[in-house]
Amino acid sequence: MSKLPSDYTQDELIEMGQKEIDKRGGLESVPCDIICLDGHRFHVNYNVPQYITDQIEALFWGDNEVIYEDIPEELKAYEEKDDEKEKNLKELNTDAKEDKQPSKQDSGKK
Repeated sequence: MSKLPSDYTQDELIEMGQKEIDKRGGLESVPCDIICLDGHRFHVNYNVPQYITDQIEALFWGDNEVIYEDIPEELKAYEEKDDEKEKNLKELNTDAKEDKQPSKQDSGKK
């Protein structure tokens, strides 16, 4: 009978994880595509000019609290609109449902 994850100590889990990282290599970093400022979501990186991404990131990482009204209009043009949110949520839900469906190759196997 094999051990459950809860049967391992924290040190054992860390050691196992490190061995796996050493064997496979670390994960590549992937740039984010959304940054949230004062409860509003802004597109960054992909299909957004670098200078816009830099300005949005500067606001995000800055020491001052960001207030939506203080965000320049030029940056607000990259805000995710409500209809985009709905579309993205529907796509995520569709993808999740499709992932649970058996593949056509598996349908004949039993």
